[in-house]
Amino acid sequence: NALVTAYAKRGSVVEAKNLFDQIPNPNVVSWTALVTAYAQNGHLARATSLFAKMPERNTVTCNAMLAAYASHGDMDAARELYDRMDERDAVTWSTMISGYARAWDAGYVADARRMFDDMPIRSAVTWNAMIAAYGQNGVGGEAIRLFQEMDVEGIPADDITFVSVIDVCGSVADLRVGELVHEEVVARGLETEMALGNALVTMYGRCGVLDTARLLFDEMAGKDTWTWNSMITAYAQAGREVQSLELWRAMQLQGVDVDEVTFVGILSACSHGGILEHCGICYFGTMLGDYGITPIVDHYICMVDVLGRVGKLDDAEKTIELVPKYTPDTKLVAWTTLLNGCRMHHDFNRGMRVIKEMIQLDVNNASPYVMLSNMY
Repeated sequence: NALVTAYAKRGSVVEAKNLFDQIPNPNVVSWTALVTAYAQNGHLARATSLFAKMPERNTVTCNAMLAAYASHGDMDAARELYDRMDERDAVTWSTMISGYARAWDAGYVADARRMFDDMPIRSAVTWNAMIAAYGQNGVGGEAIRLFQEMDVEGIPADDITFVSVIDVCGSVADLRVGELVHEEVVARGLETEMALGNALVTMYGRCGVLDTARLLFDEMAGKDTWTWNSMITAYAQAGREVQSLELWRAMQLQGVDVDEVTFVGILSACSHGGILEHCGICYFGTMLGDYGITPIVDHYICMVDVLGRVGKLDDAEKTIELVPKYTPDTKLVAWTTLLNGCRMHHDFNRGMRVIKEMIQLDVNNASPYVMLSNMY
């Protein structure tokens, strides 16, 4: 059983299955280990088939299957299994609530809250899952209220709670609550935790308190890619492109790994700071040529913004067409970015064409008409 589990954690599913087949009389632990192996390595169909054949199941097995369904976004199947479970524990509820959160559906968030409210006993794990569910689905106010309710009920917050709440405070720009949480983090001596330090740098950056963000950044004993990205992005969004790009150069000199988010920050600095388009193109090329990072939608949208701001509207429109995969929301952002360039440079004909594209994506969106009226 231990070896099957070890192979599962390494992603060696074939070896785990071969070992399982050699067990003369596999017990529920053996079956659970293999179900978990399939579930954790993306083999949902195999996990489901094996789960159906199990002669005996326990809560741990069911939780593994719930996690498999949740990781694939199949919350209907997860709910069906949940309803059939004889016993549930804190892992069961937190798995369901976290799964609902990842589903990015307002109805699922409501389901998560109903499940949370119906729980006979709530642990810090389930409180954290519900707070994160609200935060991940843009319901920051509810996340903060739930955090305050958690405090009233005497449930001790942990570092995971604080990370979630600080992230929410940054998302909704609630500096007051963010500062209070920061004080509590310091009072508990948790400020040296890298995850909390990163969350605080991000929160202060999003709230526009850049001096505090930079002070925390400089005081952090250990910095990872997330830390650098947070500070680079904070400067970029504030239009302080010089500091953003200086930090990028320092990041390179220190040999810190860069990722897609790093270049979103750098390209944002080029657009928000009004840097000429060749700088953005240069960094876009660096991302591809020097680091082998495949562009994501956010990179293309940044380039649309860079080109649009300097009046290269033909190139900006062609850039939109280069994006390999859009969601309706990200495509709307891309067209909105181009429309802003049309507004800046009074390109009414192109603006009308862009508006038609935007209306096809969202007929109830009034913002294109507002932006168009501002062009006259």
